Amino acid sequence: MKGRQTLSTLSQRLAGIIILCRKKQGLTQAALAEKAGISRSHLQVIESGKANPRLTTMARLSIGLNVEILVRLFPPGHKKAKRTEVTPQEIERHVAE
Repeated sequence: MKGRQTLSTLSQRLAGIIILCRKKQGLTQAALAEKAGISRSHLQVIESGKANPRLTTMARLSIGLNVEILVRLFPPGHKKAKRTEVTPQEIERHVAE
C-alpha cells in the first residue's frame, strides 16, 4: 500500500507542477495539449492527478511547457534526486528518435 500512496502523491505533485506552469504561461489545456502532441482529454486526466503518464508523455509536456518537469518533481537536494542537466532540446531530440 505504501507504494501506491507514493505513486499517488507523485501523480498529484506532477499534476500541480503542470497546472502551475501552464497557467503561468497563459496556456489553456487545449493549447498545451496541442504543443505537447497529446489529446486534451489525456491532459485533463494527468492534471487531475489520476494518471501516471509514461516518460514519453512527460517529455512531451516538458517540451510543450519548456520546463524540466522531472527537476521540478525532484528538486536539487531531494533524496531521490541524482541530478543531471538535461535541456528540453535534448529531450526533444531523444523523443523524436
